[in-house]
Amino acid sequence: RAYLVNPRVVTEHGTIEPAALGLVQTRTIADGLHEDIDITNHTQEKVSFRLTFEMDGDFADLEETNGKRRQRGRIRRSWRRDGKDAELRFAYRAEHAWDHCGKRGKSKIERSLTLRICEAGTPPQRQGRRIWFDIELPSHGHWHACFNWNASIDGEVLSPPGCSHFRGGRQPKRPEELFLAEATRFETP
Repeated sequence: RAYLVNPRVVTEHGTIEPAALGLVQTRTIADGLHEDIDITNHTQEKVSFRLTFEMDGDFADLEETNGKRRQRGRIRRSWRRDGKDAELRFAYRAEHAWDHCGKRGKSKIERSLTLRICEAGTPPQRQGRRIWFDIELPSHGHWHACFNWNASIDGEVLSPPGCSHFRGGRQPKRPEELFLAEATRFETP
């Protein structure tokens, strides 16, 4: 879990002073990755801003990160909107003909990574590598989005846990609810 506050930001709608917004990014990792993005306006004023993420994939093998690229495949990117939800998919496929000790064949690799954005307070938009949300928060208002990252390795899909996986309930909306949800409790008969 990461807790962040904003620096001073000048927008077309005005200035957002430092620490006016609190962002909590909660990640749960299992077979996939689930991220909760929660933003709270801690001021007495309405704030409007654009939250932007830049995303891409390369599917490089771990050994390729320190040297020359050996696989020569193709990455396909696709974007699909379904109402307020959206999906960005990176699909990679590579084939290689081989000849070893008199035997020949063809090896192939198929991988994909799908980002499913759901339960967002505002609909996501996309252009190129950027995904953004236009957010308007009233005084003490809250905004939430779920990012579900599903990997697929040669047809086997690895799905992330759902929202609030470990807490077993809804996402706490305010910092004090989060504190109470995670604080040690004592009970007596």
